[in-house]
Amino acid sequence: MSRTAHATLLSKLCPRLEAPAVFGAHQPLAVETLLRQAALVAAALPAPHVGSEVAFAFGRDRAAFAAALLGTWLAGHSAALPEDARRENVVPVLSRPSNVAFLHDTGVGTGVWVPDMLASSSVGELPREQAIDMDRALVLTFNGQTERRRITAGALLRQVAELAESMQLPPGSCVVSGLSPTCADEVVRGILVPLQSGALFGAEVPCAIPALLDQIHEERAHAVIATPWHLRALAAQPVGALEPLATVFSCAGAPEAVTRRQLAAAHHLQVVGPQNSAVAPDKLLVQQLVEVALSVNEVSDVGVAVLPSNGGQRWQALLGIVAPESAIEAVGVAAQSVLQPEDSLVVRALEALPRTVHGTLSDADLFLCFGRGRDGEELTFALDWRELPVAGELPAAGELPAAGEVPAAGELPAAGELPTAGELPAAGELPAAGELPTAGE
Repeated sequence: MSRTAHATLLSKLCPRLEAPAVFGAHQPLAVETLLRQAALVAAALPAPHVGSEVAFAFGRDRAAFAAALLGTWLAGHSAALPEDARRENVVPVLSRPSNVAFLHDTGVGTGVWVPDMLASSSVGELPREQAIDMDRALVLTFNGQTERRRITAGALLRQVAELAESMQLPPGSCVVSGLSPTCADEVVRGILVPLQSGALFGAEVPCAIPALLDQIHEERAHAVIATPWHLRALAAQPVGALEPLATVFSCAGAPEAVTRRQLAAAHHLQVVGPQNSAVAPDKLLVQQLVEVALSVNEVSDVGVAVLPSNGGQRWQALLGIVAPESAIEAVGVAAQSVLQPEDSLVVRALEALPRTVHGTLSDADLFLCFGRGRDGEELTFALDWRELPVAGELPAAGELPAAGEVPAAGELPAAGELPTAGELPAAGELPAAGELPTAGE
C-alpha cells in the first residue's frame, strides 16, 4: 500500500511563498507566482490515470520549465524528461503509449507551448492542498531514447533534502547553471534545491561560456552548476574573473585534476563532484583518458567513448581530440599509460566535437565522428534498393515510406495531429517560434 504524507508536495519543495525564485528576464519571479503558473499548466493538462506521463522538450526557458514541472505533478502525472530537446531524443518519449500531453518551449506546432501560454494568461489560483503518494513516480529520465530511471516522490524529496544540506545555498543567493533544463542534475540541484533553500535560479539557459560568465557577473552568483567541459573554460579565466563565486558543482562527470587545481589556486573555488562518489570502471577509465589527453599541449578539447571488447574482458577506446594531426601520436602515447596492453585505441583529430549547446557530448554523437553507427557498431554500408511507384500510382500495402523519409510538398500533418517518429523537423533542437513551415511549403 502506498504511504501518504499530509502536506502537499509543492509546499515541501517551495516552503517560502514570498521569496524570489527566478532571476533574469522575469524580473524577478516569486515562488508564489511560480506556483500560480504551475496551477495554469495543471489546468491545461488532461485528467491523470495510473502511469500517465507528460513529455517535455525544453532547451531555453528554465522558468517555464519549472512551472511546467510543478504543474505536471500538481495535475497527477509523471514528468517524462528526455536528455535534451533534440528531435531524436524527444520523439521516442512523445510516442510512448502512456504519454498524455506534450509541454515545451520550442514553438513547435503541437502540444502546449508553455512560455506563450503563461505570457497570454491571467494569473492562476494558488494550488489547493493535496496529499502525496510517496511511491508515485514523479520523474522519468531517458538516456537517449531509453528510459533510464524512475524517481518516486519519496526518493525525490530525500534527494532534495540531502543536496540542500550539502550545497548550503544562502537565502537570496543566485545559482547559475549551464545544463539543459531537463537534465536530472539540473532538475534537482539547479531548480528544486534553490526553491527549497530560498535561493534564485536563472530564467534563461546560458548556452555558451560568454553567456555563463555574463550571468555570473550580472547576478554576482554564489554557485555554478556545470559540466567538466564548462569548468575547464571557467578555470582558464583570468584571476578575479569569477568573483564572487564560492562553489562550483560538476555534473555529468568529475572535473579533471588540473581543472580542480586551477579553480582552487587561481579562483579560490571549492569544486564539488557528481552526487554519486562511486564511479563505475568504464566511467573512471573515460575520466582518466580525458585527463591524460588534455595534458598534451596542443589539445583543447577531448571526447572519449569506451566499448567492451573480447567478450567484455578488454576495452576499445575512441578518442576524439580538438587538435592538429601532429598531436595524435603524443595523445596515443599518453592514453596507453592508462590502458592495458590488450586494450585497443583509436585517436582522431577533429576541428570540433559535436557538443550540444549546453556543452554535453553523447557517445552516440561521438561514434558518428568515427564513421560508426549511433550504437557504436561498425557500419557495413549495405544498401537495400526498392523500386519507386510510377508517377500517379499509389503505393501498394507495405510500400509506404519508411520512418525518417521526408514527405512531399503538401503532405505535412494537419493542424492538431501529433507527430509520429520521423515527422518532426530535422535533427537538432526543435524549431523555435516562427520557424515552422506554412501550408504548401
